[in-house]
This record gives sequence, C-alpha cells and structure tokens, in this order.
Amino acid sequence: MVVAGAAAGAYYATMPAPSPSPTTPKPSPTPTTPTPTTPPSPVTLELWTSFAGEKPQEEFFDSFRTAISKQYPHITLKATHYTGADFIPKLTAAMGAGSPPDIFVSYGGGQLKALADEGQTEDLTAFLNEAWAKAVVPESAKAAHTFRGKTFALPYELNTCWLLSNKKIFEKAGIPLPTKTWTWDEFKDVVKKFKDKGMYALTISGNVPRHMVYHLDYLIERIAGQDRFLKTLNRESGYSFTDAPFVDAFSKFKELVDAGAFFPGASAYKYADIMKSFGLGEAAMLCIYTWVIAPIMKDFPGTEIEILSYPVVSGGAGKDDISAYTLGMAVAKGSKNKAAALSVLKQFATKDVMIDYAKKTGNPISLNVDIPSGTLNPVSEKAERLAKASTSFVYRKETYMPPELGSKYGEVVSKVFFGQMKPDEAAAQLEAKAKELKDLKKLPM
Repeated sequence: MVVAGAAAGAYYATMPAPSPSPTTPKPSPTPTTPTPTTPPSPVTLELWTSFAGEKPQEEFFDSFRTAISKQYPHITLKATHYTGADFIPKLTAAMGAGSPPDIFVSYGGGQLKALADEGQTEDLTAFLNEAWAKAVVPESAKAAHTFRGKTFALPYELNTCWLLSNKKIFEKAGIPLPTKTWTWDEFKDVVKKFKDKGMYALTISGNVPRHMVYHLDYLIERIAGQDRFLKTLNRESGYSFTDAPFVDAFSKFKELVDAGAFFPGASAYKYADIMKSFGLGEAAMLCIYTWVIAPIMKDFPGTEIEILSYPVVSGGAGKDDISAYTLGMAVAKGSKNKAAALSVLKQFATKDVMIDYAKKTGNPISLNVDIPSGTLNPVSEKAERLAKASTSFVYRKETYMPPELGSKYGEVVSKVFFGQMKPDEAAAQLEAKAKELKDLKKLPM
C-alpha cells in the first residue's frame, strides 16, 4: 500500500495543471459585528459545615472561597459554620422550610440517607461517573454516601478513631505505652495504675453525647461483632439491642466510669475543652477521631501524641479494626444554582485544593491525590497509612444509624456515664427506638 500510494502520488504530480475557468468575481463579504458573549449571571452559593470553632477548617474555607472567586468570577461562595451538635438540627430545619444551603457537609450513613429518602439532596451518581471523578474518587470512599445504587455526596476526607495517648503523661507515670494489640483487662490495668498514682487515664467531652459514644462504637463491635450489629440494626428476626452482647458493651463502658478512669472535670467539657484537657495533660488518653490531632499539636506544641488501637475483648466476636468514615460534600435538591454548585464541587476535588486542605487542616483525604510527604504531621500520616492498609472498619454508629436512633444512642450513653441509667435500661431504650423506626419504615436501612 505504501508503494502504491507513492506511485499514485508521483503520477498526479506529473499531470499538467488544468486551465483555470473564468469565474464571476464574488462580492466581498459584509463585515459582521461579533455577537458579544453574555457573562454568567452573578450567583451566591451557601455552603454549610459543622466546623464552627475549628480554626484550621475555617481558614481553609476562607482561602477556598477566594480560589472560587478567581476560577469563577460570577460565583460568590458564602460559608457558614455550625457546631457539630447544631449542624444536623439546623440543616433539617432549613430543608423542611424550603430554604436549604446549596452545598453542605455530609457524614454519610443514616443522616444522609434520611435526607435522600425525603428527596432533599441531589443524586450525584452521574456527576461522579464523569471521567475526572472516576480518576480521583475511589469507589470504596463512596460507600457511606451511597444508597440503593445512588451516590449523594462527594467524599473527600478520611477520619479514623483512636485512643490518642499523651506520651509524656505515660512517661511521668512510669507506665509503658502498649506497642501491640491489647486486651480489655490490660486496658483496665493501665486505668488502675494511673488511678493509684493520683492521675487519670481518660478525658471525655461529657457535655457532648455525640463524642461520648466512640467508646461504645468500639465496645459494640469488639463484643457483638459487625455482622450482629448490622443484623440487629436492620431488624432481622432473632436479633435485639437487648441481647447480652449489647448490654455487655454498655456494662464495659460503665466499668470505666466506676473505675475512676475519667478526669472528673471532663463531665462538663465541650468539644474544644477536651482538646485543651488532653493538651494540658489532665489525662493520658482520649478516644476520638484524627481531626483533633492538628489543632492539639498547634495549640500545645510540646505535646507528644501516639495513636493506640482500642482494646479487644476476650471472647468477643469483633477484631482489632479501626473506626473510620469519609466526610463528603452534598448538594441540596432545593438549590436554585445546582450547575454552579457542581462546579464548586469539581474545583474542590482538584489536586491543589486537596493539598491545601490537608496542609491547613492536618486531616488525611480520601481522594486519589498524591499528598507530598510532610504535608501532614507524622501522627496523622501514620493514622492514614494504617487506615489505608485496613480491609474492614468499625462503623461510626451515631451517624450511620437513622438520625432519631443516633440521637437516642447518644442520649443513653450519656445517661450511663452520669449514672442515670443502667446498662440493660440503655439497651432496652435503644431497642424500643429501633422498633419504633421499623414501624415508621425508617428501618431496615
């Protein structure tokens, strides 16, 4: 074919050029004025988060707002930050009133599912199946935000829960830090050793039930196991929250309270107070997610933090898994500026923005973006590395459950902590609420 093509080319090259035919001159085209491009109409987007009082997060969203105005001059992004306790009630009320924010933070799970079931949040499945999204959004990260095959939020941050440990407090007490998986009995022995020295093993936000439940998240999984928890939550026959493994989980939490594990003043502490409590060394450990690591290290630079896994319970059905979830960004169904909102989400997921997010907040991200080494602090880097090597995770139950059950969960845990309710009573109230939600067709999930 190459030879034939070359020959054909040579043949046509030797042919005489045809004589030009006389033509009638064409009139010169009339100059036209180009149609001016109409600039997009100005748009103001409302973005709501649950990060009130968290300076690193607030600083990031300030810079992101500026980046959006440069990329999209017609878009003004207005960020409003609520506390974690106020966020869901405020969001639910705004949705019900027909005046939702355009974009909002999503914890996934039952909270997002409830909004999706009510038609309050936009289906982002097609958006997240675009080529750019497939390149950066892992399928596994979507799981907490996906229901019945539809995805309702862009996942972006990976949070894991640990027993944060103040190494200097352990050294001061002469107690070695555990270096491997440890048992509940070993954990209680450490609690006693601190108590014997007039020190406290744990601090906790006693004024914020949604943070108190992290101990129960682990204890339920360590004792009952994930499979039993899911079957009980989804109302399978023969399973109840009043079963022995759940009562035992509440009992184990009460054991810590009765053993004097918690710093006494912590009963009145709010979210910011526990970071200060841990940073000041009022207690040696704090069961919480990685989002507090960067603020503690910034406000208390001398604090040396190590992350410990939550102890396993001998004879329990669970393993030494980590509690984790992905934070996401969702778009309200009632937004009048959905195209602009999706543009903001797409920009949010870019490499430069995610690196800036990790740098400012100190939090690991869940997207497939290479974060330069040293962007995160060493403790957060270790947590991210261990999490990404894990094959299964413990559920953050307060957000995974339907909102009404999650609220009841926090309430009964708080009452057990303050001695206002016995473990079996707490389990019974959780079961009663689950039955009520089944009758309302909000369970199974």
